[in-house]
Amino acid sequence: MRILFVTFSDIGVCSSSNIRNVSLIKGLLELGHSVDIVSYKTNNKAQIQDETFSTITDRCKVFELYGSLVSDKVSGGLLAKNTKSIKAKLYNFLRKIYYALEPVDSLRRTALSLNIEGLRLGEYDLMISSSNPYSVHILAERIKKRYFPNGIKWAQYWGDALYFDTLIRHPIFPSRLKKAEYKLICNSDAIFYTNAVVLEKQKKLFKDMADKMAFIETPYAFAKMSEKREFSYQVGYFGSFSTVVRDIIPLYTVLSAEDYRSVIIGNGDVEIKSTNNLT
Repeated sequence: MRILFVTFSDIGVCSSSNIRNVSLIKGLLELGHSVDIVSYKTNNKAQIQDETFSTITDRCKVFELYGSLVSDKVSGGLLAKNTKSIKAKLYNFLRKIYYALEPVDSLRRTALSLNIEGLRLGEYDLMISSSNPYSVHILAERIKKRYFPNGIKWAQYWGDALYFDTLIRHPIFPSRLKKAEYKLICNSDAIFYTNAVVLEKQKKLFKDMADKMAFIETPYAFAKMSEKREFSYQVGYFGSFSTVVRDIIPLYTVLSAEDYRSVIIGNGDVEIKSTNNLT
């Protein structure tokens, strides 16, 4: 098959969603499919590019979309400076207010207005849109309407479900997220989740679309087989982190104190150091 893979993440950036994206693309390529990628190119200087991804993405045609996001510039500057200044606190406060009012995520308006003209897309058997961010499915639907007026099979690949995402769920008006999520998924042909528990919750939440929902294991592209170790248990955390959205310190504190080996790979707004049993 010829597959168009749409992501609102910069496909070269080290993040948990891209580890999943690139791994899935690697699997599709190994099965003999061809993959073209539509990727948003970030202006956030604090984001770290993962050179290992290029061993896979270089086998694909990548279409990059460019835009200027205020959130990229502001959050990128704060992350780069690793600051706890008044500006950082103000940004975090305003960020919470914004998410309380925004029904999807901070890229929704960009997804609706981003210039998608001039993409030299070919013919495809399948389009896959992968979140997070959730607004990628808005972008994908615009691409579908613009470039495939006669229709194309559309599969959505969800890392997290919107309504059950506790990071952005509004305590007073949660129903707005349910409506927004329904609008995101209703026109797709298939929906895949990376968590079997979430799948069952989604089937109950959106009963009329349960038949097109499924679960697949989270793929991984980079694995090293090594000799048997003395320790019996390992923990790995892979992806970005921040004290605002995904505080790594409690996990770091626990893993540093345990007697088994662990690894944390990612970038964030707090400095963490290796210990005897934690890399």
